[in-house]
Amino acid sequence: GNPKSVVLTNQNLIASGLYMKNTGNIVTKKGEKCLICVPFSYPYGFATSTIMSLICGREAILTPGMDINTVDYFMKKNPNYIFGSPAVLELIMRATSDNIDLSSAHSFISGGDFLSPSKAEEAIEWFKKHNSNIEMFNGSGNAETAGASTIAVGSPIKRDTVRKILVGSSAAMLKIGDDGKLQKPYEEIKYGEEGILCIGGKHVFKG
Repeated sequence: GNPKSVVLTNQNLIASGLYMKNTGNIVTKKGEKCLICVPFSYPYGFATSTIMSLICGREAILTPGMDINTVDYFMKKNPNYIFGSPAVLELIMRATSDNIDLSSAHSFISGGDFLSPSKAEEAIEWFKKHNSNIEMFNGSGNAETAGASTIAVGSPIKRDTVRKILVGSSAAMLKIGDDGKLQKPYEEIKYGEEGILCIGGKHVFKG
């Protein structure tokens, strides 16, 4: 598709990282590694995955150009966390050799597209064959507006959601007009009704 016009500042990215660290109550753990299967130039790859890994005391393993021929190389780095899209998950499941031990991997954080509960269960069974008791998480996947809006780790597991709204941000589900856009005056809707999720905070450009 066409490139997205993403406008974010250094302050937005730093705020996003701090909001996530505070929301997830993530404890610094020396020696753990995060495999970042997201373009470094994309806000999700830079802020959400790479910077967060470093803020939380983890080592970041960047994967430029990971493809069917290099999957084994990166899997042998013994990652504990894997950040990637459902397409990356599919690539890993198809291309990883049978003899690769993935017992180090305990968390796969998906973004960019929705990872269905059934696909998550399929992945869990696949990782078991590689000695891993991994858990699957959905990320918020909206780097167009913020480095992140929700936290995938550090909260109870609900596979069909994108988890907790970040501490430090504010969120409201607002009514949609007949034209499919926000309706003025702005009106918050009830649970179960369809609307537009609006998020504000220092992690969002212009707040």
